[in-house]
Amino acid sequence: MHVWASVPEKLAQFGHRLRGVLIENRPALRVICDHDTPSTLFYVDPPYVHDTRKMGSACYRHEMSDDDHRELLEVLLAVEGMVVLSGYPHPLYDAMLARWERVETSATMAAGRGAGIRTEVLWISPRASRTDLFRTVA
Repeated sequence: MHVWASVPEKLAQFGHRLRGVLIENRPALRVICDHDTPSTLFYVDPPYVHDTRKMGSACYRHEMSDDDHRELLEVLLAVEGMVVLSGYPHPLYDAMLARWERVETSATMAAGRGAGIRTEVLWISPRASRTDLFRTVA
């Protein structure tokens, strides 16, 4: 069977899975502010802070400066909704998110530069921690 023969079926599966999902191509902080409600769960996976990277600094199409990271954290601290934020350990994140739950895990990195093991962190906001969503994570 040709590889393209299964595409229509897979597209139908993707369409079913994404039913009701809103995908927006706008600045993240604007999307967060526009959709913030107490029942909203934001999963945020920003570009890594520059000084946590092992191989160079230009890894992402859209980069963030340290000030951009600080602004993101300020917005996330102010939302009414629940937040799960992922990244590498960093003093800025640890200081600003000191009251959030912090879960570490080992992750294999292999983004075209050879495999290696890094510590990844999930910072979970207090509102998200009080739900049953992440009982098996922590």
